[in-house]
Amino acid sequence: MEKDGQPVTKYVNPKIEELLGYTPEEWTKNPALHHQIIMTKDRVRVNKEINQARQNEAQTVLEYRVKRKDEKIIWIRHIVNFYRDSGTEKLYSIELLRDISQEKAMAKKMEKMAFTDPLTKQDNRRSFEVRLEAAWEVARRSGKPLSILLFDIDKFKRINDKFGLVEGDKRLKAIAKLIKRQLRRRVEVLGRYGGEEFAVLLPDTDQDRALMVAENIRRAAEEAGCRVNPKYRLKCRGKSVNCIPGFTVSGGVKTFKIDRHSGPAKLSSIIKAVNKAENQAKKSGRNRVCVAGEN
Repeated sequence: MEKDGQPVTKYVNPKIEELLGYTPEEWTKNPALHHQIIMTKDRVRVNKEINQARQNEAQTVLEYRVKRKDEKIIWIRHIVNFYRDSGTEKLYSIELLRDISQEKAMAKKMEKMAFTDPLTKQDNRRSFEVRLEAAWEVARRSGKPLSILLFDIDKFKRINDKFGLVEGDKRLKAIAKLIKRQLRRRVEVLGRYGGEEFAVLLPDTDQDRALMVAENIRRAAEEAGCRVNPKYRLKCRGKSVNCIPGFTVSGGVKTFKIDRHSGPAKLSSIIKAVNKAENQAKKSGRNRVCVAGEN
């Protein structure tokens, strides 16, 4: 209830100590305690929503983080129901608090699973495209170049056919780790784009640096192929004599010069442009990188 416009706590369930570490007596003696334990990043939002519910004499449901007495941070769901006593005209509230930390952790895990390739633990196609759209918008505002790489593992099907899917999966995971090691900045994103194809997003990267990164990846894959146990190494046929099936990669590089006059990202057109360079690398004998013309 309120007294002289200030909230007054009349009763606190003893379970509050189990939830937050504070006794009911500590809770009733310090009306500001609840406000104080709310994490700073959530405090303004929570206070705004509670004040709005109080003004409307309505119910609201909030989810936010608090710091327990033992310093542990947990998520709680806070249900507040404001009502006015028809006899005294005093405003009261009934409030319920519940620990939802496990729910939040599970939701975060599920979200990560939705955007992560389960085999390589890198971004899946959906996640990569979301990041690509975001990076495109940043490039539109900044005017800085955006580069994209596409890599296809050379003759990967022959590995599956010869040694089985388990060995093929090992190769996919190894190539993903190999590519990831060549990415130096946190903003650089690796995604499994489909099957044996990997995509790399390089924000604020011109063509020269993008080509250098792509060549580093190609060279690292070739060196890894040369070190592998000979019984797992197949020979390429025809003009692709320099490739090692399931180990070397063929890559395409495309740098986009974008500014505020550029339109929004068109994913199909963007990937098609990079894929064209990747296909040229395959046609030219594999185990190489080709660069698409600048837009």
